[in-house]
Amino acid sequence: DTEAPLFVRTAELLSERAAEIDPYSHEATLFLEVVPELVTLLLSRSGTAGGEEVRASRHQVTIKQASLMAIERLAQALCLATGDERVFKKASSVLMPAMREVTALITSQATNLVNLIDISTSPRIELNDGEIQLLSTAALCASTLVAVLRARCLPLLSKLVKPVISSLTSINSWLKKCSDSSSTDNITRHTKSANLSQLALLRTLVSVAETLPQFAVPYLGTLFAPSALPSRMLRSDVREDAVLVANMTERLDRALAKRTPARQIIPAASKAVAMCLYEGESDVVDADAAGWQEAKALLSILKSSVDCTSRAELTPVVGKLLNAILIAFKYDAAADDEGQQELLTAANETLLTLVLKLSEAQLRPLYARIREWRGDLDETSTEGDDAAVAATKRYAFWSMSALLSKELRSIFLPCLSSVLPDAITELEFAAKSLCKPNLFSKKEDGKKRHRLGKSEEGTCNSSAFKSLQPILLCLESSLKADAHEGGNWIRGDDGQRHALILEPLGKLLHAKLPPDMPVITNVGESKSMAITSYANIIQGIGTLDYGSVSRCIVALAMAAGDERMWKPINQALLQACENNDRPEVRRAGVHCLKSVMESIGEEYMVLLPECLPALSELLEDEDEMIASLARECITLGEELLGESLQESLR
Repeated sequence: DTEAPLFVRTAELLSERAAEIDPYSHEATLFLEVVPELVTLLLSRSGTAGGEEVRASRHQVTIKQASLMAIERLAQALCLATGDERVFKKASSVLMPAMREVTALITSQATNLVNLIDISTSPRIELNDGEIQLLSTAALCASTLVAVLRARCLPLLSKLVKPVISSLTSINSWLKKCSDSSSTDNITRHTKSANLSQLALLRTLVSVAETLPQFAVPYLGTLFAPSALPSRMLRSDVREDAVLVANMTERLDRALAKRTPARQIIPAASKAVAMCLYEGESDVVDADAAGWQEAKALLSILKSSVDCTSRAELTPVVGKLLNAILIAFKYDAAADDEGQQELLTAANETLLTLVLKLSEAQLRPLYARIREWRGDLDETSTEGDDAAVAATKRYAFWSMSALLSKELRSIFLPCLSSVLPDAITELEFAAKSLCKPNLFSKKEDGKKRHRLGKSEEGTCNSSAFKSLQPILLCLESSLKADAHEGGNWIRGDDGQRHALILEPLGKLLHAKLPPDMPVITNVGESKSMAITSYANIIQGIGTLDYGSVSRCIVALAMAAGDERMWKPINQALLQACENNDRPEVRRAGVHCLKSVMESIGEEYMVLLPECLPALSELLEDEDEMIASLARECITLGEELLGESLQESLR
């Protein structure tokens, strides 16, 4: 009964003393000679019988753990801490046999663990905490030995990496079953041990990726399986021990992305994205493990890899990377809008990182290819599964375009020119559809449907307008960039672009938006529910980062830069101010007029006389907010002109 505790204490004292020794001294050599004695203690095999044999088995596990910890600390203190290749080489004759036995132990423990988890369909299984902790300790020891032995451990690498990945995969799968289970009996007790095993197994893989990155390539396919490194069970838990696991996972992500050549990691990770989202070879996917969270993790790895790679090295794999991004773009989580948006954001960020690596000449054909993938708006077919896929593609394309326009600024304008007719078509479709008096009619299930014509053939629901916000944001960002460059783009074709953009925007000020209109806002869910779709998308309330009609009109006025182009903008706003049927339209019109006056300043005052009759009427509006906005416009005009306007208002 005292043998195991006594040995554990002896091993601890040995480790503590080793940390105080000069690694270059003769005493350090004597301490390393203890390693073979510790290795012999790893050779005994655990029993499986009851009674005394069970107790003996537990003692063996304890002694093995203590031996592994001592070996790891000796290698750490007397070798790895020096960073001296000569010391590593000298110690290899002692540490290599230790590496062989540690690898054999990991293989044995991993086989037992995988068999136990894989044969069970329920999380309510008896996990042996001692065996799991032994596997964890062996994995930590192996991580240090790999860092010391480096290329010398290549003959053992396959025997080490395969069981480590299989163990990690099985533990992730078991934790996933636990998270999906309503029962906590016999589960919580093992979760902490499982998290510690995840941490140790990841540490071993980090050591391989950082020390021998070129030799980790054959295992990327297995490592990128949905239940392995991309698993949400390594990334999503907020408990303290799970946070450590998430941090180690991120370290492994970075090591693989930074040290593995792009020509090898990008094809493997791109293929894994397709597997996670049930595309291509989806028949080999574990449906319970795959999902958008795993695809998002892989996109993060791809983004980091692109960021660390030169343009010349990226060029051969751009096609495979783009295919993965397009698969993520097409993902439609009907029951999980948040998941779809998070995946889309990750895909957009990955694409942006790629674009920033390319030349302007390479950007245009890449953008044209995505445009071709997106397809055209079919106004006659806006319901059904095919229409939903088309709407998802269009939304992803315009979200991507909005991000590129924001980040690339004037560099993006040639790309926008190539798709401006498409943007105008979308805006005109929205204006034509949303400005009808009998916009939506009730269906039998109570949901609302829009009728495009007298016949019942062309119908659509509000999801058909999901692309509206990103299109408005794309135009707003591009017009702001053009204004900064002097407005050459908007005025470059004798004002035709200006007229094409303004016409549907002016109509949309009078739109009637359905309550279930898809809207992305900056505010929380409870606040957004209190704001109407019209206020969000038309007035721009709560949608600062996501696009609105009002801000797009303001950006158009800033880019236009002269009275000739300001005049039709002013007329469109005054028409909204004079809408006697709907106060929200008057409110949007006068608010947008005020924003235009603030943005352009004194130069816009040439059009103020045209505004005064409408502002005079709005001062007496029953809606106090409208009257207040009208007073603010007049006050602003007086400040810019430097004179009172009271006489003109009478």
